[in-house]
Amino acid sequence: MPFEPDEIDWGILRLLQEDARLSTKQLAYKLHRTPNPIHVRVQRLQKEGFIKRYTTIINPKKIGRGIIVYTQVKLKVHAQSSLKAFMQEVVKMPEIMECYHMS
Repeated sequence: MPFEPDEIDWGILRLLQEDARLSTKQLAYKLHRTPNPIHVRVQRLQKEGFIKRYTTIINPKKIGRGIIVYTQVKLKVHAQSSLKAFMQEVVKMPEIMECYHMS
């Protein structure tokens, strides 16, 4: 049977979306629950894939990258080898923060 998050689970996800550094104790306090069941719920949300990863959003101005640019790149050849070669080059450029493949 597939896992269906309830109201408390959605509360955990909302709070972690706002601040992924919240401790289990802080989550429990904000949700008016005790820490142990909240810890179990967070683990289950991770296991079930609702929480994919934790990340940090860096202020681009503080690191000297005050301009954010979105661009589109079209490959002439759509073979898997071309896409792989493109990805191998993109990861070498630290100024590229994210890259998406859309079809």
